[in-house]
Amino acid sequence: MNHKIFNKKKLGIKADKASEVLNSVHYADNKDILQECAAYWYDLRELRHKRKRCGRYVYGKQWEDLIPNPDRPGGFITERQAIMMQGKTPLQNNMIRRFLNSIVGQFRTNQTEPVCTVRDSDEVKIGEMMTIALQANEQLNKTSELDAINLFEYAISACAFYKIKYDIVPSNGMLDGIVLINNPARMFWNADMEDPRGWDLRHIGEIHDLRIADVLRAFAKNKQDADYIRGLYHGINTRISSSYGNMTTKRIDNLDFYIPQDDYTCRVIESWRFESKQRLRCIDEAEGSLYWVDINKESGIKAENERRINEATAQGVDIDDVLLIKYEWAIHQYWYYRFLTPYGNVLSEGESPYWHKGHPYTFNFYSSFDGEPHSFVEDLIDPQRMLNRMYILQDFIISSGAKNTLIIDADALNGQSPESIAESYVKVGSVIVMKPKTGIKISESIHQIKADNNNVGTYEMINLMMSFMNDISGVHGAARGEEPKAGTAASLYAQEAQNAATNVVHLINSFNSLRTDRDIKLMKVLQQYYDSRKFINTAGVYYSKESKYYNPETVQNSEMDISLAQSTSTAAYRSVMDTFLLDMFKGGAITLKMLLENSTLPFKDRLLQSVESAEQSAENGQMQGFSPEMMQEIQGQVNPEAMNMLSGNFMPQG
Repeated sequence: MNHKIFNKKKLGIKADKASEVLNSVHYADNKDILQECAAYWYDLRELRHKRKRCGRYVYGKQWEDLIPNPDRPGGFITERQAIMMQGKTPLQNNMIRRFLNSIVGQFRTNQTEPVCTVRDSDEVKIGEMMTIALQANEQLNKTSELDAINLFEYAISACAFYKIKYDIVPSNGMLDGIVLINNPARMFWNADMEDPRGWDLRHIGEIHDLRIADVLRAFAKNKQDADYIRGLYHGINTRISSSYGNMTTKRIDNLDFYIPQDDYTCRVIESWRFESKQRLRCIDEAEGSLYWVDINKESGIKAENERRINEATAQGVDIDDVLLIKYEWAIHQYWYYRFLTPYGNVLSEGESPYWHKGHPYTFNFYSSFDGEPHSFVEDLIDPQRMLNRMYILQDFIISSGAKNTLIIDADALNGQSPESIAESYVKVGSVIVMKPKTGIKISESIHQIKADNNNVGTYEMINLMMSFMNDISGVHGAARGEEPKAGTAASLYAQEAQNAATNVVHLINSFNSLRTDRDIKLMKVLQQYYDSRKFINTAGVYYSKESKYYNPETVQNSEMDISLAQSTSTAAYRSVMDTFLLDMFKGGAITLKMLLENSTLPFKDRLLQSVESAEQSAENGQMQGFSPEMMQEIQGQVNPEAMNMLSGNFMPQG
């Protein structure tokens, strides 16, 4: 029998369902996985449509919705075209983006940063060490900018994604942790996910458009791999020939799952799928660890237990007291990645390489109901449309009404043309000769008509719509930084600002929850790949130098919690900190050296060196004061009262 022809795969005989569960990767077909990814991506068509519509309203394209074409039954035109066909101008006043700018402004004003907390209070230095490493990496990735951009995305599309990996950083060419934001239009996930935390996620991935050089760098391990991959993308044009203009949304608007938008890019589908396999769940009583091994490793476990029993009995220990490896058969579920071509070829695959054993994505959905997210912008679209209609209506009323129209009796023109009368009428000091009929006054032959079309209620409607949008969004004048009305008390204005911030706290806190999940995953990636001792100096972080020396031996096996704390890199935080330290120094609670070690004064390092040098000289029986240059710099930075204290003893005089 020719088994190359007569086998289950060639004959189309699939494994039974039980076998697929016992080893889902072994019995999976990569083309079926590709079709599953495509089905999930196409199922998200409505979400992408809603996201695109909300994005148009945020960025000024507010008359692009399609409506039936009255001139061609069955056809569609945009609202902008329909308005222009009626001879009107499609006016608009973009209030939505104004609200989002205020929300992002509040987010930037109250900037936070991650702080790692070790559960064992005796290992505080380890938490500080990890905090410094994490904050340094986030400064490298400029996550403050990424967060502001992603908050816009979160408010528009009701979903936001981050991707954490360890790769070459483009800015410095070094290997380090990388934080990326993902475009939701390129993402896909299993359609039956309903848990807002994503705990029922079973399949997630994204579609990439990469140049052939990037594909080879990522997946080719040798020359043979490079030739094979180049053959898979043999039709790729290596010369740049863009199908669309630069800095436009057309690439995303016309996105397809299988075909890239530019002929010089290669489509790569990244898939992370929750697979299952029969394995042995082991608990090592000697180490207190839990791990999984394949079924064929059972003999090795038995041999190790036998060795421990023999060793223990030789030392006179009872068999029942020996610490063994306990194990049992179970179905193990784990994350498995695949990088596929549009034809189902595998570029790379394997179990999750990360210690956290998960996929590299973190995500969150805003205001989810029955698995369907609803964006913050979605509630503002209808009031914005009504506001735009009021502007157009007011413009149409004014443009179509009579404006100083002059009516003259034709019998009184006295041979003059209406054009000459109109020209003379608007000139200063002009003379118009008229001859009214006998018995008719001149005032009865000339009439001026001016339509009173300004006060028809549209201004009131515009103000009402703007008030509706303020109430719906929760972003009132105080939140936008507008000046209060005359006579408004400062306490009342502060309360209004606080109330406005409360209205958007759900949006910002939900987004901060996503940031916390991202920081936890980034921390675990850094723990895994930071395998050498290094000194990390981070701007705005004031910890001991001992904590700034990252030691992987003490950090890698530590469990930590992460919380978002007020950023120490802001000027307001530094001012409060320095004032607090100076008050403690004045009260005699701390020494000058302690003040300088914890302050953010620009001259603290040089002054601290002088203090330490003076202490060393005092120990050697010598006296050493500050240099005139140092005293002059101190006088320029510190107030006179503090200067008098610094020029005396190290401790304030009682």
